Amino acid sequence: MAAILQLFKATIDADEEYYFLQSPGSYTGDIDTATGISVATETEQDRPAMAVSQLVRKAKLFRITVSYIEGTKRRTGKLLCTKAKLATVFDDLNNKGFRGGTIKSVRISQKGSFY
Repeated sequence: MAAILQLFKATIDADEEYYFLQSPGSYTGDIDTATGISVATETEQDRPAMAVSQLVRKAKLFRITVSYIEGTKRRTGKLLCTKAKLATVFDDLNNKGFRGGTIKSVRISQKGSFY
């Protein structure tokens, strides 16, 4: 049975890291370096996970929305990004592979949800 959630690590500084749960495969390939979020290693699997809403409220992570083309259909997806990568993520994610498609546009999420 496939895992429903996977532990990810957001690296803010060299000594500041936060762990949270997200759907598997969200931050693969070049997306992890563009957003500053990576999959937690085997040795980090026992770290406590924080709620994403807390990290967004404390301005440790920011929500971004990506539009991507999968086959012939345009779809949208949501990602998280660290503050350090926020200035460059808009250019870095263009034309990257995401969920079987290619990202065509990146924007700040206009709808605030903190759950």
